[in-house]
Amino acid sequence: MKPLAFRRPWVALALLALAACERGATGPAAPAAMVAMRAVTQEAVVGLPVPVPPAVHVSDGRGRGVAGVAVTFTVTAGDGTVTASVPTDVGGVAVAADWVMGVVAQENAITATVAGLPPVLFRANAAPAAPIALEKAGGDAQSGTVATALPDSISVRVVDRYGNGIPGVPVTFGAAGGTLSAAEVVTGAQGLARVALVLPTQAGPLQVHGYAASLEQRQIFQVTARAAAAAAVIRVAGDGQSAETGSPVAVAPTVRVLDAFGNSVPGHPVVFTPAPGSGTVTGGAAVTDGNGAARVGSWVLGEPGSNRLLVTAAGLDTLKFNAISREPCRSRPYTLFTTMSDVLIQFPSCTAGGRPAQLYSFVVPAQQCVDLFMSSSAFDTYLYLLDAAGNLLALDDDSGDGLNSWIRRILPAGSYLLGAAPYSTGSSGPFSLRSSPCSSVMAPQHATSKQTP
Repeated sequence: MKPLAFRRPWVALALLALAACERGATGPAAPAAMVAMRAVTQEAVVGLPVPVPPAVHVSDGRGRGVAGVAVTFTVTAGDGTVTASVPTDVGGVAVAADWVMGVVAQENAITATVAGLPPVLFRANAAPAAPIALEKAGGDAQSGTVATALPDSISVRVVDRYGNGIPGVPVTFGAAGGTLSAAEVVTGAQGLARVALVLPTQAGPLQVHGYAASLEQRQIFQVTARAAAAAAVIRVAGDGQSAETGSPVAVAPTVRVLDAFGNSVPGHPVVFTPAPGSGTVTGGAAVTDGNGAARVGSWVLGEPGSNRLLVTAAGLDTLKFNAISREPCRSRPYTLFTTMSDVLIQFPSCTAGGRPAQLYSFVVPAQQCVDLFMSSSAFDTYLYLLDAAGNLLALDDDSGDGLNSWIRRILPAGSYLLGAAPYSTGSSGPFSLRSSPCSSVMAPQHATSKQTP
């Protein structure tokens, strides 16, 4: 047996060799594996750090942690942030202590990498932050036809401070007219709440509102109900007028085009055409204005008597305006102490005593008493005596035989007018005028036996 002093150097050499094997020939042990130390998937909130910072363990071939290894953390999904490089501690652990979610509600991810080793992936589902606002999402400033649905839905969106949609928030909808598909809608996955609107039957603007009680916020939508297709054309003004032949009527005939619900239809073509012999028009081709109205420029009447103006609006029944064309007021000559036969027209142009009448002029050569007669078998006569300036001197209804008229008057020399008229306005037919020197017959009263109609 060798002395103890001889054995001690060998033991020391063996210990040194063992230590060299453990460290490796050139230094510390090399990383052989990297694993996640914490959950690789978790929930977070946008803009905030993850609840549990990701961590990896880097080990050598015997599973022992390797200190001082640089672990690279890289954002691979989402728009979050993280420190790029973290060294392992004495236990071989590296922690991404400052992984912060991006501001978009979506999946975020980081990858931990060490050269020569498989990467480790960490995920976090970033949820929206607290709801902060109610916004318009669609359907504002649109229009549609009355009694039909708007082409687009009315929609709002509940969002957080980053604009992410918040699900599960009740929104109340209301409208000033029409019918909504729902009175309350809970926001969906994107924070959206939508309703459809069937417009009312009355054309015009109306408002729709969406209200989130939890936010005490309201959004107002402006929509417009347009008239439906033209269904009718009606008279507004200008019917039943009269004017002298060759002159325009005082009020331009005007129509209005309506839909089936009575709404005015703008932009509808309308054509005004005189019937044969009924004169001429200007501006005969018109288009309805914002109130559904269209008017002719002017209507100049044609032949004396009844004139008609035909109005056609595309796709609708023809409408008619009536007017009376009067000959210009002219007196007809009458010779004193003769009998004259004539026909009273229905709408004479002249007036006597404020009533339509046919005028006849005659001359009295010297002052004398004159009997003036008007008779007819077709209508109840009314006779007027006027001076040359048209001032009323006398009138009579039934002082003659039956329904005939008789005026007796002492007339100075000069010019006079007789006004031949019916008792009932609008009557017409043949009649005769006769005059003679006053006879011994009792003079008639120069007042009507009936009130002037």
